[in-house]
Amino acid sequence: MMNDAASRRVPAGLFIRFLLDRPRALSVGLMLAVLPAGVLILLSWLITSMDGKGPDFDSLLAEGASVAATVVDVTPVTRITIENRNPVRITYRYEAGGSPVTDVVQTMAEAGYGLKPGQAVTALVAGGDSILPDFPPVVFPQWAIAVIGGIFAMMGLPFLLYAWAGAVARRRLYHCGVLIDGTVDSLSPSHCVPFTATRMQVAFTGTTEEGRAVKGSSVVVVDESWHGKKRGSAVRVLVDPSLTERACVVEGAVLVQCDEGLNAKG
Repeated sequence: MMNDAASRRVPAGLFIRFLLDRPRALSVGLMLAVLPAGVLILLSWLITSMDGKGPDFDSLLAEGASVAATVVDVTPVTRITIENRNPVRITYRYEAGGSPVTDVVQTMAEAGYGLKPGQAVTALVAGGDSILPDFPPVVFPQWAIAVIGGIFAMMGLPFLLYAWAGAVARRRLYHCGVLIDGTVDSLSPSHCVPFTATRMQVAFTGTTEEGRAVKGSSVVVVDESWHGKKRGSAVRVLVDPSLTERACVVEGAVLVQCDEGLNAKG
């Protein structure tokens, strides 16, 4: 019979480390769930920034002072296409404190396409910023961020759940697993995100006290204790006493942290 496992206290911080036991699932999940949303938010900022200025249209609409302005130039913005149309970039000039000020706005308002240089328009000015109230700026549709980002997030969620389940299982092993002897079947690099340490995917075979073979594979952080390890090298394996198919190679440093937590608690 296997020896009963001492219930170790696993520090909460180790859970993040255990998430990296399934690095490919974690990487794919993060890329699908986070990266597209980040790209959409960046695109939204670039479109609504209006060449880096990006005044608060609603705030200026409520607080701005009305001034006369003159259209200087009207140019199509060919690098942006929304609903098969290009916005126009309106350059206009107004007087502020006795000095001429030139400003721009990118808009898709229908009236904007018919403006001509020299035409009079009305601007609202406040705090050094200005807008043309009749020509609202182009904004990236927020529903697109929610819908497209949500679709990718749902695609990435299964991968993240798989990585999470692996972390939960690994934590359980370090909490209540029993130690048995084992040997290395194979070693291969394990690429993780973030690249916080060198990790190896270790396939192993362990033998319980009853002589039963337990096979598995787990990710370990390679430190000096792993130098010289190769196929056939002896390793220690943790086995779940309630489910012997669930096992992992022991990381000595992690097990020490768990046992130290138990001793400190006791």
